[in-house]
Amino acid sequence: MLLTALRAPGKASDMTIRSSVLAGLAAIAATFVLVACSTPEAPPPPALPPAPPPPPAINLSASLFEEASAWRGYMTRAAATPTNFADGPMIASSLRAGASYEPKQLLRGSIAYAAVIALQDQAYVANIRTYAVDPAQRQRIAAQILANPWTVTNYPGAEHAAGLIISALGNDGTKVLLTGRAVKQSAYDVQRQKWSKEFVPNREGRLADVRVLSSTPIRGDIEEVSRMQSASLSGGTAAGPDGIVGQNASAPYSPVVVRGLALAALAALGEAGDDKLIALGPLFTDEPSMFCLNMSKLMLYQCLAAAKPHYEDVFCLGQHVLIDTGQCTLKSAGAPMPIEPPPPVVVAAKAPTPKAPAKPAAKPKAKGG
Repeated sequence: MLLTALRAPGKASDMTIRSSVLAGLAAIAATFVLVACSTPEAPPPPALPPAPPPPPAINLSASLFEEASAWRGYMTRAAATPTNFADGPMIASSLRAGASYEPKQLLRGSIAYAAVIALQDQAYVANIRTYAVDPAQRQRIAAQILANPWTVTNYPGAEHAAGLIISALGNDGTKVLLTGRAVKQSAYDVQRQKWSKEFVPNREGRLADVRVLSSTPIRGDIEEVSRMQSASLSGGTAAGPDGIVGQNASAPYSPVVVRGLALAALAALGEAGDDKLIALGPLFTDEPSMFCLNMSKLMLYQCLAAAKPHYEDVFCLGQHVLIDTGQCTLKSAGAPMPIEPPPPVVVAAKAPTPKAPAKPAAKPKAKGG
């Protein structure tokens, strides 16, 4: 009915309606085609997490570089002690210079210097630096080292760094010890000179002066400190420290070597700066080494208290300042002790052949006998 009614007006109306319907259907179809062919807009990419902060720079407290410099300076001066003496003032000057170290500072300085040497081992530093990238891992490793320094001996490269430390400390200790042996021999040789048998003036004052010098910290050289910093804070070099040749050393190591390795590892992690000095304190203790150095001082005091002529002061200098200190250094580093030279062989002079006793003269014959 409806279609009939729509068709009723005529053919023109019918054509118009059909055109409108077809046009509408075409428009709808075109819309669907456009929707089907269009590419949906991609969602925005998720925000990237922030990049982790770079690892901290290699860092070692400036005060520890000064302690290392003070140790090296003392050992260099001690090794250069004269071995021949011309008069009493020369002996007194050498004695004052040799006695000028405080045992606790000397031990701290040896450990600080050991760390300076290890920091110049490129491979050891590079291996430790791999643990410095992640902040949480870095702090965990640092805490482990402080709680148990011996853990550093398990890290790659520790064998070579330990060998360098043993070689460096051992070389300096050997030089001081050998100088001491020469000075000790001089105590016997100098007795041929009359002045050496004269009594030391102001013996009590000389002993008191040595006691003061033995409790006074020494200062490091500014230029040496700067050189050590430049060599140690750059990640090391493939050649290692200048003039020091070391081979891989197998564990176990001496406490001083282990503490030097541990301090270097913490510096490579960026965890040994000025703000960490209190936490680093336990790394500078070693009872056997401390006992050895203290005994050396005690024996020196006793020797000087008993010494009277100048040549006896030379003996005290050679034995209890130089030989004892060199031996303590070698023991603390686990370095070999130089062979003690044999005493000089004294060839006894051949006794002259005794002459036969002269025959008594014959008694003259009595006349008329």
